[in-house]
Parts: sequence; structure tokens; C-alpha cells
Amino acid sequence: MSACQRRVGRRHGPPLAGVLASLLAFVASAATPVISPSAAPVVDFFILDPGNAWRETSALVEGRPYAFNAGRTTDDSLPRPEDNVNLTFHWDFGDGTALGPGKGGAPDFLLNITHTYVRWGIDYRFNLTVTDTAGEIGWLVRMMVVQANVSAHPDLSITGNLSITPPRPRQGSTVQFSLDIVNLPGRSNATSLNVALVVLTSGPDSNQTISEVRWLNPNGNPITALPPGAFATVQFTWIVPSTGNISLKIIVWDPDEPSAWMTGNQWFLSVDAGPSLARSPVGGAIAIASTTTGAVAGLLVALRRLGRRPSNR
Repeated sequence: MSACQRRVGRRHGPPLAGVLASLLAFVASAATPVISPSAAPVVDFFILDPGNAWRETSALVEGRPYAFNAGRTTDDSLPRPEDNVNLTFHWDFGDGTALGPGKGGAPDFLLNITHTYVRWGIDYRFNLTVTDTAGEIGWLVRMMVVQANVSAHPDLSITGNLSITPPRPRQGSTVQFSLDIVNLPGRSNATSLNVALVVLTSGPDSNQTISEVRWLNPNGNPITALPPGAFATVQFTWIVPSTGNISLKIIVWDPDEPSAWMTGNQWFLSVDAGPSLARSPVGGAIAIASTTTGAVAGLLVALRRLGRRPSNR
């Protein structure tokens, strides 16, 4: 009976070597999962400022370099997050500069790059596109705002002291304007000085023709540029186009000024213009009276001459 038992045990008991082999195969398969990418990369990035101890920032200033890092980009084909260096990156900064496509790691090293926006602006269309090994494409589009460098641009502002000569002009007459301005301290030199006069109406504003424009320093000498912190006076003339109360706006600027700064460079005023002398009722009455008086005087002279003529009788 014991022999039978031994035969049964040999027939139905699995060999120890086979059990161990199966167990090792199972562990190996569990340790090496098969990954099949099914979705596009999830694109993300952040910006570091080397001028501020490499702190993360979202406030960009023109003319300064920044590190753009796409290390937060993920993809379901990656065994580990740091394997995103194997993805393909294409950077488009919206200012005419583009990098890629290329690998995040060697040989292209496009996971982390440096870029400088040369000019301020509020409408740079930034686009980061990422492709995985299966050809799936993800992207991130963002409108980038780049602030102006304060010391890189002029900033003209009107300080006041407006004078109008004559103060109550007539239609068709010439008016001279004089206005004081300053280029704010800490800015750059204003090398292209401009002034404009606009008539404000209920419809579209009307740009006016001005002449005899002069830019003068505090000593009354002509200038063509205005350093930071310096004062000046702008003078110009204008011909009154109509009668009544005319609403006006004076604008001074340098084309290199950022538009967001152009708040203190406008001056609003009104001019009460009377009718021209040629069309004035008083002037017309004077003209008629003058003509009538002249005619009467001429008639009297003629009569006197007739009275002095010798009689033929």
C-alpha cells in the first residue's frame, strides 16, 4: 500500500523546478508592463527668470532672456515622467522665432530653451507642439503679454500751461497754441516729437491740419529731441473751420512710446468761435452803412458842383 502511495505521489505531485520556473516567469511579466499609447501628449511648460534667481514667472519684460521649460509635459507612452526627453518638441513664440521640431534630449535638447522677446506687445501667439513616438500630437496655445522696459522708451506727458491766441477767435482766423510737456525721468531720449490736433464730434473725430510747429526748450531755443526728465514747449497754428463751441484734443507723442503709457499725453479743451467778419451781421451792417454814406456824400458833391455851374441864360 505504501508503494501505491508512492506511485500516486510521483504521478500527481508537480516537480519543484517547474513551479519555480512558472513563478519567475510571472514575476518577470509583471515587472515589465506593455505600454500602448492611446492619447496625445498633455503639454505644459513654465518660465524661469535668470535675472531673479531663476524663480518661476509669468511677467515678461522685453529685452530680457527667459528659460522656457516643457518638463511638465506628460504622455501615457512614457514609463517614467522624466522620459519626456524622448518626445519631439516644436516651439513657436509668435514673434517670428521658432525652434524645432527636435528631441527634448540629445541631440536637440528642446525640453528646456532660452528666448528673449525683443519688443513689448500684448498679442504674441505662443504655441508649443509635442509629438510622441506613436505620432500622437498635443499642443498648447497661449497669448503672451510682454511688458515694455521702462528705461528703453520715451514717455511724453503734458504738464499744462496752455495758451490760445486769440482766446475768442472767429471762423477762418488763425489761432496759435502753446503747451508745455515733459519726458518723464528714467525713460529714454525722445527723438521723434509729434503733435496732433483733433476735433471731437458725435461721429468720427476729425484730424486737423496744423502748421508752424515748433518745439522749444525752456530758454526758447528750437529742439528736435527731448532727454528724460527735460521740459519743453510745443507751439503750432490752426485755422478755425467753423463757428460755435468746438471741442478739441491735443496729442503729443513719440512713435517709440508704448501705447499703454499714452495716458498723460492728451489735453482736452474747447474753443468758442464767432462768425467771420465777412459774414457777421454787425460787420455787414457797418459795410452797408459805409457804402450808403459814401453814396450820399458823392451825391452831395455832385449837387454842389451842379449848383456852381454858370447859367447859359
